[in-house]
Formats: sequence, C-alpha cells, structure tokens
Amino acid sequence: MKKSLFITLLLLPFLWSCEQDITDRKPVVRTFEQDGFRFTFSIQTEDGTNATVFKEGENVVSFFVVENISGDTAFVAESYSSAYKNDNFGRVYSADGEDLGRPAVVMPAEWIICRHMEPGAAWRSGLSYPGDDVRNLQYLKRGEYYVAFAPRFAYYSSCCHYSDSEGLDERINVEIPEFKINFEVK
Repeated sequence: MKKSLFITLLLLPFLWSCEQDITDRKPVVRTFEQDGFRFTFSIQTEDGTNATVFKEGENVVSFFVVENISGDTAFVAESYSSAYKNDNFGRVYSADGEDLGRPAVVMPAEWIICRHMEPGAAWRSGLSYPGDDVRNLQYLKRGEYYVAFAPRFAYYSSCCHYSDSEGLDERINVEIPEFKINFEVK
C-alpha cells in the first residue's frame, strides 16, 4: 500500500503537467456568394485544420479563399482584391476589442492588373499569427479572442479592362459582409 501511494505521489506532477489534447476544435467557416464568386473565411491551425479552439502557443492562421464558381473566366482586379492589402486580414482582437496586431506582410513589387481565374479556380490567402510576424513573436495567452475581416473584391468584364465598344471597362465592386469569428486559446 505504501509503495503504490509513493509511486502515485511521485507520478502526480507528471500527470498534472501533461497537456490535454483538444478533441473538439469547433470549426467555423464563413461563406458568401455573389456574381459567380464564392468567398470563404476561416481560421485554422498550422496543419490546415479549421478551428476555433487552439492550444496556448499555437499559431492562429486566418485563411481566405476566393473561388470562381461561374462557367466563365473571371478577370479579377488583383491589387484591389488581395487580402494582403486589407489591414484587417490576419488581425487579432481580444474579447474586449483590444487590437493585438497583425502579422507583417511583405507586398510584391508588382501586382497583376487583371488576374485570370478559370472556372473552378481558387485564389488562397493565409496569414499566421504570430508565425508570419518577424517583429512580434508573442503567442496568445489563454483567453477569448476574435478575428474580423471585411474583404474587398472587384473584377472587370474583360481582360486588361478594355472593351471593344466603349473603351475602358469599369471595375465592378462586390460588396462582401464582414466575416467575424470568435475563438479561444486553452
């Protein structure tokens, strides 16, 4: 009896220190469709699992996908529509609204004026907090947080945005609602 009690007491600190695996990541995916495009926003683990529950010290990846669900090639205004040019993409807030920052983004020297998206093509964007940020490597502490992202998106009726009949095509803006996802770090 004394021997088993001694072994139990000896192993108790190890049992307390073991991290519990998260068995339910409680994934949330926000989706919006308009003008032949599907816009999808989620937050993920580093391995690409949609989640709203993370372990302390784990990166939180904001992930945004634009899909051409029409039967035609789409001509996207890339420099306007890129998630990376939106200041709120990847930004994390505490539950009470404190801005905790956004990963640093390295912008390309040149943007494609007119991104051709074949039917069924997808344009994926992801930012990892804090993993992509070389300035701030502070992991999120245990608590509740959220991400909020209002994407901008526009396209043209033809490539190079010139039409034969009327000259320069106007950019067609798609009004997308804000995507907000609450999450927890355990």
